Amino acid sequence: LVVSFAVESLHTAFAEERRTDTLELLLTAPVREVWIVLAKFLAALALLTGIYTATAAYAVVLGLYGEPDWGPVYGGYLAVILHAGLLVSVGLLMSSLTENQVVAAVVTSAIFLMLWVIDWISQSLQPPAQDVVQYLSFTNHFDDFSRGIIDTTHLVYYVSFIAFGLFLTMRSVDTERWRG
Repeated sequence: LVVSFAVESLHTAFAEERRTDTLELLLTAPVREVWIVLAKFLAALALLTGIYTATAAYAVVLGLYGEPDWGPVYGGYLAVILHAGLLVSVGLLMSSLTENQVVAAVVTSAIFLMLWVIDWISQSLQPPAQDVVQYLSFTNHFDDFSRGIIDTTHLVYYVSFIAFGLFLTMRSVDTERWRG
């Protein structure tokens, strides 16, 4: 619940600034758009990582009283951080495209839902299209991490998705600078 609230509050990053007319003030500062977007992204990711860090106590207790396979534990934490980065980048993009924070939150949630259920949709497709659609689903990528499998294909998926979302957010913020 706390993580969901934190992610939902991140969707308001640019939308609320646009609504209160503080985005114009931010864009007139002698700072490039890339640093504005990266600062918001890293701050949101740090918040979510801090929330997830609280669960490390469970791993410590598990390590003290048992002999767990640490691969799935480490892979799970890496997956959660990469997944949070993906969600934050999409949330920032949607927030940069609208003035209404509710619209940003709803559209972002719809994109998350689409990326989750697209795996089910892929089951009804033929092999060439099925492979492409399955690659877009974050469920397959997340599942391998939670089993302790850290594959570069999955890392490329998350990093490229995050980078693309941040790139589009920077372009959106840049167009806002030229509009004003």
